[in-house]
Amino acid sequence: MEKENQLSAVFRSEASRRKLLQAGYFFGDLENHWGHTSGTLTRLGLTDTEMRNGGYQRRIHPEDLPNYMHNWDRLNNGLTDEMYCEYRVADNDGTWHWIETHAVVLSRTPGGAIGKVAGFDRRIDVRKQSEEILQHEHRESQRKLAINEVVRRVGADITLDRELHHMLDHAVIQIAEVIHFQSCEVYTQQEAQHDKITRVFGTSLNGSAEVTTAQNEVRRFLGMVSENLYPIIVDSPGSTVAPESPNAPESPYLDSSLLSLLIVPLRVRNKFIGCLLLWRRSEEPFCGDDLYPALALTDSLAAAVYNRSYYQEQIKRLEHDELTGFLTRLVFERTVPRLWVEYQSLYSHNSVAMIDIDNFKPINDSFGHAKGDHIIRELARLLRDGLRREDLLIRYGGEEFVAIFPNTDIETAEKTIDRIRTLCNESSAFELQHVLSFSAGVAECYNSTVALSALIETADAALYSAKRAGRNRVHRANLSS
Repeated sequence: MEKENQLSAVFRSEASRRKLLQAGYFFGDLENHWGHTSGTLTRLGLTDTEMRNGGYQRRIHPEDLPNYMHNWDRLNNGLTDEMYCEYRVADNDGTWHWIETHAVVLSRTPGGAIGKVAGFDRRIDVRKQSEEILQHEHRESQRKLAINEVVRRVGADITLDRELHHMLDHAVIQIAEVIHFQSCEVYTQQEAQHDKITRVFGTSLNGSAEVTTAQNEVRRFLGMVSENLYPIIVDSPGSTVAPESPNAPESPYLDSSLLSLLIVPLRVRNKFIGCLLLWRRSEEPFCGDDLYPALALTDSLAAAVYNRSYYQEQIKRLEHDELTGFLTRLVFERTVPRLWVEYQSLYSHNSVAMIDIDNFKPINDSFGHAKGDHIIRELARLLRDGLRREDLLIRYGGEEFVAIFPNTDIETAEKTIDRIRTLCNESSAFELQHVLSFSAGVAECYNSTVALSALIETADAALYSAKRAGRNRVHRANLSS
């Protein structure tokens, strides 16, 4: 009681009170209905009257008021004698300021109500701003980690043995984790024929109507991003998009003024090959935050689209071995090194495998060449079925084959060949009384411009290592860059 009276006396002293209030201290005698508001709050425009009649509560931010009142009720109801709270208060101009209040009950009435209370208010705007900056940076870091994880998964999908449509369908689900949209389309444009535009993919999410853009509008969208190769946002493009024919039903999206469009160019080594159209129908249009993940994610998509279209067209034109359907060695030596250079510019990992049938000469000598051709044809079928469409297969010699794996590390290539080796051991299609086996050597080019011929020599050395070790196995060898 003595200390309480001393504190009351200090606040009644004009000189002491002024200094304490200026520093941020406050004092309230709720029994006798008087008190002093801290200079921290009076400088924002709050008065002693507002503090006594509860008018100050209207100054507290609506989001912070429930927490403030909860803490005050605990103090007022005797559950605690100390209160700590952070909240926003509006000044006379309506500007919000962060306040930290620390209050202590000095005495209570016989009924348990607060008698006298004192404490300290201080402005914490700078600290809160710093916290917000740190939280924003943390959220951005988490977002970028999420984007990088999606990029990794999309890149991994590209290496799987999937049709282009299935690969894109799966990739779109991954992209939707970091970019919100309802419908998407992928269009390609041939470099030599700018008028030839192909819709290679389209889908919608969560039961939304799929958008199919008219060719003339696609051409316009392609033109908007083909020069600078940077994504752009088109606000409310619905009025400009028309159905393909006058009789075609209009999508619900096309009539909506809330439609937002993100056009992302597909590029391979700064070469424009098409675009990704992401459609959004919501009150919140696409914004600048969507551009970074769109660029990061579509680089992988562009490589996949380019690989499964351009390269497949190139491979189809090449001469194939009649027995196996694989490329001939002559065509391989004349054409494939150029494709290999393309692979190296696109991907960090590329691998090759050399495959040779074990003990093939005795089979030929014992059963004749017709039987030998049958065995080569059946093994070729196993290889073709076990590899992806974009992998290259070459009949390198009589019973020797080369497999080229773009965008594939040595572990994946080794597992793929070893899986086919097991299938070969188990197959009855060769019509032999003993198990047919092959040996293989695998080599990888990682972030390097190693010539294809050098890598094949390394894989060939690994093949002969497998032969010396007892055949019917796959050995790997790395080529240092």
